[in-house]
Amino acid sequence: MPLMRCPDCGKEISESAISCPHCGLPRPQYEQMSRERRLAEDEAVAERQARVRNSYLIAAGLLCICIVLLALILLGGWSREALPFKGKLFLGAALAGGIGYGVFRYAKRLKDGI
Repeated sequence: MPLMRCPDCGKEISESAISCPHCGLPRPQYEQMSRERRLAEDEAVAERQARVRNSYLIAAGLLCICIVLLALILLGGWSREALPFKGKLFLGAALAGGIGYGVFRYAKRLKDGI
């Protein structure tokens, strides 16, 4: 005899029951409530997946910016006049990389459900 949970009182009842023997909720009503709850859960899962995907995209973009800035530092000329500008580029690369790493960790925790 398969059992299901009543959406109103939460107790287990038979799937063939016409109404919940504990609280009296009629079957059509708890089927509708179960359907609505499943739809809400599916929407929450889809929203979470979209947030994880968008977080990974943002992290990838920031890490690409970091790589480009580091490439500009390494491939540019090394004169005394260029050093202050290279320092600013390095700080920008470190900032973009740090934020990108933080967003990546956030997306990973969100994906793992922590």
